[in-house]
Amino acid sequence: MTRIPRFGGTTWLAATVALLLPALAWMQYDWVNQLATADRERRERTLRAAGAQFTAAVDAEVSRLGGSLQLDSAMLERRDWEAYGLRYDSAVDDGAGALVAGVWFVEVDDTAATPEARLRLHAWRPEERTFEPAAWPDSLDGVRAQLIAEPARRGPGGPGGRMNPREIFAAAGALGDERTLVMPIVRVQMPRDPSARRDRFTTDVQMRGFTIVRLDLDTMARVRLPALAAEHFPESSEYRVAVATSRGGQTLFESTPGAAADTAQAPDLSTTFMQARVGPMMVFARTSPDGKVESRTETLPPPPPPGLGDLAEGSERAVVSVIEMRDRDGQRTVRARSIGHTHGHWTLRVKHAAGSLEAAVAASRRRNLALSGGVLALLGVVVALISVSARRAQALARRQMEFVAAVSHELRTPVAVINSAAGNLADGVVGDPARVKRYGATIQAEARRLGDTVERVLQLAGLGSGRPLPMTRVAPGAFVHEAVRLTAADAAEAGVQVHVELPDDLPAVLGDAGTLQSAVQNLVGNAIKYAGADRWVRVAVTAHDTPRREVRIAVEDHGAGLDADEQRLVFEPFFRGKAAVANQIKGSGLGLSLVRRISAAHGGRVDLVSTPGHGSTFTICLPAAPDAPVTASAPAASAHAAATEA
Repeated sequence: MTRIPRFGGTTWLAATVALLLPALAWMQYDWVNQLATADRERRERTLRAAGAQFTAAVDAEVSRLGGSLQLDSAMLERRDWEAYGLRYDSAVDDGAGALVAGVWFVEVDDTAATPEARLRLHAWRPEERTFEPAAWPDSLDGVRAQLIAEPARRGPGGPGGRMNPREIFAAAGALGDERTLVMPIVRVQMPRDPSARRDRFTTDVQMRGFTIVRLDLDTMARVRLPALAAEHFPESSEYRVAVATSRGGQTLFESTPGAAADTAQAPDLSTTFMQARVGPMMVFARTSPDGKVESRTETLPPPPPPGLGDLAEGSERAVVSVIEMRDRDGQRTVRARSIGHTHGHWTLRVKHAAGSLEAAVAASRRRNLALSGGVLALLGVVVALISVSARRAQALARRQMEFVAAVSHELRTPVAVINSAAGNLADGVVGDPARVKRYGATIQAEARRLGDTVERVLQLAGLGSGRPLPMTRVAPGAFVHEAVRLTAADAAEAGVQVHVELPDDLPAVLGDAGTLQSAVQNLVGNAIKYAGADRWVRVAVTAHDTPRREVRIAVEDHGAGLDADEQRLVFEPFFRGKAAVANQIKGSGLGLSLVRRISAAHGGRVDLVSTPGHGSTFTICLPAAPDAPVTASAPAASAHAAATEA
């Protein structure tokens, strides 16, 4: 009947974890991927929001700047430059003066013969507080060309005529350049007759001219753009930011040196801004029948209604302009809306410092995968170590039980022989002197065997405690000769010849003579037990200078030898080879373990060369002592005394 093996709790735990680890690894991989996707979406949303806030802040500041310097139609009609001077002073007090390089207004002369002559430019002189006629500067050539080609001004209504607000607002979005704001001066007339058509507002709009504000880009790039970039793209965000003109690519601002060139290739965010905005640039007036302004109200247009931005299909950024007019009683509302150009004069480019947003997310994903994989690997290693430790503990416990059994047998046999022989002698059973002598020799041999077993146990306990051995300069010949002498009786009983090769010029070693003698004695005793058919053992002591100066004590036999598995385990405590078990050779399995521990305690090692069927060679390698005269060593103290001291 086949016996079903029983597994312990540790084995079941290891098997369960081994089965769960692949599932946990897949779950963690899927979780990390989901986390990376969510992280990428979050970063993209955050980046888009930061970009929108940055561009909106710049647009709002430019719009406020333009609105604060806007010339309205009433001032233009009355030539009320003092009123404009108060508006200009207020804008300067609000900080606009540092950002403005010049202010002009353009008046349309319908009597001029050519389109170029119709545009009469007037420059604002802050010192004289007046607008003076001026020639067109080279810096405004582009704006002049735009105004000449302006289709709304050339429409059926003509300059100064009544126009559709949609045309005005759409035209305003195309005017200006990267450093110039061009804002139409518009007059809206409301009829006094309440019975007039409700949509009369949409036709009673007149274009009176244009206000031109020239920006100081150096101040913008040096003061305002860095402040806004630091607010919306702080250093902790790890983004590189650059602002350049949309036409020509002139760099206005870069957060770090080289950011403009870096973000030019595959930016994570690229958006245009700095467009014309409809701000407080319109005068809503009620006029008398003779056309004079009776009253006026300056107001900001209302925000676009929900969904109005969808009118520009496929447009990334649409300028939506809305105007609204109510009667005095608040009952009538006329709303006009228009979608301007989507092109901005400036371009914001943002790129992650890692090379791209995707690269940053991928790096974060790799870190998370490495961390989660490391945790799983650590868990697997811990469970494996627990399993291996449990198996080693079980094997150690089994060997300890075998050791107890072997030691008990080793102790019981000599004790029984000694007790039997002593009893016969005490009872007078043996009276012949020759037999008495033989009984005495037997008692002495068994006592020595008993002492050897006790000594090995004490040595193992002493070396395992970690106590340092007393180190002195020792001549190798002394403890080797003593070890061979103490095993001579066993060699003679087994019929084994022990050949000793011991040169006279050996260097000394640092160590404990008794302990070293015990190690050599164990090797010689084992060689005698497994000597083989030729009953031959060799003990050779040599000196070597490479790779370090050391003394090597080799014990060779021509016995059965050890296979690869036995060579790997032969130095483990309580291990006994198959030949020893099969041939019932006496021993506890502690000798070779003691030899290895003694060699390690002296800074040396034990080498093994064994061929199954041809024998084995065990070599103790000990470092030589520093050069000094070596005195003749007395015979080593008893191994029992040395082990007890250790």
